[in-house]
Amino acid sequence: MSALMFNFSVVFLCIISQISIAQRPELPKSYLKVGYYGNLMFNPGLTANYELTLVEKSKTKTKIKRNHNVVKHKFNRLVVAPTVGFYVDPKSHTAVFANASLLYRRINRKGRTLAVGPGMGIYSSIIRNVYGFSNGSVSEPGVEVTSYAAPTFRFEIGRFKKKQNYRGWYSAISVQAPLNYNATAVLLPAFEFGRTF
Repeated sequence: MSALMFNFSVVFLCIISQISIAQRPELPKSYLKVGYYGNLMFNPGLTANYELTLVEKSKTKTKIKRNHNVVKHKFNRLVVAPTVGFYVDPKSHTAVFANASLLYRRINRKGRTLAVGPGMGIYSSIIRNVYGFSNGSVSEPGVEVTSYAAPTFRFEIGRFKKKQNYRGWYSAISVQAPLNYNATAVLLPAFEFGRTF
């Protein structure tokens, strides 16, 4: 009986140890990102977004390496990312924008990430020193604000660092396309780089 109990205990401990090893790490479901926003690469600005996971699927693979079981986890997520930001064109205008993107995000076992997806938002152009003409006279220079609906697209890479509580960095290329901008649509590409909190 004691031998049977001993064997049962050994098997039980082996199963528990395998279960504990196979458990996938708990990645945070939401992140705050703050970074530099460079419209047309050279017009400086700032951007911030809050990323929230809607759906997550994980894959786990176990490989034997040097007589040890190595468990690899990969995560596939569908996330929504509302974003606000601005940039300044020193020669003409300042722009403020807000949008929300629906992104597919993939995270590998080393915390490297890739995300891609479309979005929709509002783009507002603030033009300085605008003169008006009324009743045959020119008014004092003022500010004109014009807003447009703006579809967006985003491609992003980055990395989460487990030792820093999953803080990390990201780099992205994004494109906004304000509709009816000067009677047509224009593409406004931008480069982003920042931190994940």
